[in-house]
Amino acid sequence: MGSGNWIVDNLNSALEMWNGRLAEIWQLITTSPENFKGGGIWNVIVNISDGLKAVGYALLVLFFVMGVVKTCGSFAEMKKPEMAFKCFIRFVLAQAAVSWGMELMTGAFRVMFLRCVAMVLSEQDAVFLIEGELIKLAEGIQPII
Repeated sequence: MGSGNWIVDNLNSALEMWNGRLAEIWQLITTSPENFKGGGIWNVIVNISDGLKAVGYALLVLFFVMGVVKTCGSFAEMKKPEMAFKCFIRFVLAQAAVSWGMELMTGAFRVMFLRCVAMVLSEQDAVFLIEGELIKLAEGIQPII
């Protein structure tokens, strides 16, 4: 690729290296956690999450009982429908947080990822995330170099 001018050759070499590194970074950013390094790391995270979920359920029961004892001075107060409903709603919300914590976290990260991608790409591009693959729908996208 020698042009005969060492300055031009050095600049071309630097730009090629820069574009290669940017392509690697973009590939890392757009790779879903399930597909990164064959999914091995993600499987470890899921297993740890399942173990923490068991601990979360145990703590949920413990703190639910502590909250009921703290909220109600006697069992007669727990017989009131509004107090029972309040405790039931607290328990359901805490159980949902423990049960669907991983799904809520990954959903939040996907939304943040789409926001970051939308900031990087021009506003004219339509960006969709379909099963971990980034698809840009635009007419006449011109390469920078």
